[in-house]
Amino acid sequence: MKPKKSSSFSRLRFRFPPLRLYRPDIEEIIHIAEGGELIVKLSDDSYDFESLDDLIENRGKRIKKLNINLVPKDSAYEYVTIDVDTDGITITATKNEKLALIWHEIKEVIGNKQPWYARFMRPFSWGAGGILLLVLAPKREQIQVGSEWTLHLWVGLMLLCFLMYGLSGLYLFKSKGIYLQREHEIEGFWGRYGEKIVLLVIGTVLGVAGKVIADRLTGK
Repeated sequence: MKPKKSSSFSRLRFRFPPLRLYRPDIEEIIHIAEGGELIVKLSDDSYDFESLDDLIENRGKRIKKLNINLVPKDSAYEYVTIDVDTDGITITATKNEKLALIWHEIKEVIGNKQPWYARFMRPFSWGAGGILLLVLAPKREQIQVGSEWTLHLWVGLMLLCFLMYGLSGLYLFKSKGIYLQREHEIEGFWGRYGEKIVLLVIGTVLGVAGKVIADRLTGK
């Protein structure tokens, strides 16, 4: 038994949702590439750029699309690529042992920038859930006497879905692209209070749900 040789068409691939990256993050990726003796190429759909300064001079300090291509000096067919666009960040690499290590290192760098609550920021899922609850909501006359709490809980869950739909849309809108500045220079309202808002929403919902259930159990 022996391991299969990787095809030149085999690739590693991972996609992040829209996520804010800042200049230090791009500099860290470039540093990792240079440490692995890779050539760094920056480009968008129209132009190649010689450096970050060249990119800033011609595209400004906030850009929504960037391709970072990292290639070995001795090969034109192997690569690590980071594609940033309005839909997210995609990292791909050919399955070369050295490039795979660099791919994993860059993936970890970007993954560390993703806040814990990002996994819950899914507008489509929350919106679909809210609409489904609205369509299937029981009518008041269908509720048995003493079971009104179920209707209140239902309405609460529906409102939660629509609230999270709005928050998710705001988060994804504010998280698109790359800010070629230091984080503290541009941190806005969401950057300062986003985590507190999400925790407040979760705490409020759990508190209301707990009160409704407690009132039901105690017969209030």
